[in-house]
Amino acid sequence: MTYDQQLERCIRTAKEAGCPKDQVESLVSKGYIPFPCQWCFHAAARSADEPDGPVDIGAGGARGPGKSHVVLSQVALDDCQRVPGLKCLFLRQTGISAQESFDDLISKTVRGRTKYHKIKTSLRFPNGSTILLGGFKDEGDAILLLGETKEELGGSEYLTVIHRRKAGRPPRVDLAGERALQQLMVELAARGFVKSAHDCSDGGLAVALVESCIIDGEHRIGARIVPPQPRRLRTDAWLFGESAGRIVISCAQHHVESIEHLARRHTVPASLIGRVGGSRFSVDPWIDAPVEELSNAWRSGLRKAFESHGRIG
Repeated sequence: MTYDQQLERCIRTAKEAGCPKDQVESLVSKGYIPFPCQWCFHAAARSADEPDGPVDIGAGGARGPGKSHVVLSQVALDDCQRVPGLKCLFLRQTGISAQESFDDLISKTVRGRTKYHKIKTSLRFPNGSTILLGGFKDEGDAILLLGETKEELGGSEYLTVIHRRKAGRPPRVDLAGERALQQLMVELAARGFVKSAHDCSDGGLAVALVESCIIDGEHRIGARIVPPQPRRLRTDAWLFGESAGRIVISCAQHHVESIEHLARRHTVPASLIGRVGGSRFSVDPWIDAPVEELSNAWRSGLRKAFESHGRIG
């Protein structure tokens, strides 16, 4: 099949998925050629512009089929180019089995395809649109946990890695709560209150916090975490439980009160748990470690796992 035939087939697939002409031209002209199934996501994203369009769009499947790539490509190469001043939050799981850095993802999806300026953990475009990536940014920023942590350790990474057990009931999913959380995040992004956001998934809150410190290899920064008092959960459940429907955010100190007010309005639990800053990560009184040490452990984990099984000479 010639290049022209491949291009014609690609455009036909995009039209069949429901993508408008300007979207297809915008993506293809930048050298981005989605897989057939990915065109369906792009079409759904554009349909959200319609008055009766969707407000939530899911992209399911196992790890590896390009979900992060298609979402970032849609936001960076289409949405941010046609909507000046757009503010976007890019939440991405970066657990033990998904340690591709944001720099790697940006290189594969955005670099060389459109003009942008990377400032710490954000992408800024010439028309004023911005994509906030997951990491903490500035000294003194407040750290808040949105959502409720429950005593749910069943099926967790903590049980598997520390106790070598695969047991228990997995965390319960509250769909109404999830929707309220996402609606809150949309409003916080629109108001420009949030500097960073990171989901809580594999490894729980402690892992999400550490990843927020180290996710950008060019901008590692510490944090001091003080658990809410009085503590009503077991220590391991608060640190490593994988309760669904939680996001760690950071913001300027003067926005904390406004965020807490909006969280109450959306009926989303919100708690101030710490501050960004320094070169160490600490959770009083249990954890205190240099950020550099944590970063090295996180980035070399896959290699060490192979070495321990004799697969790397």
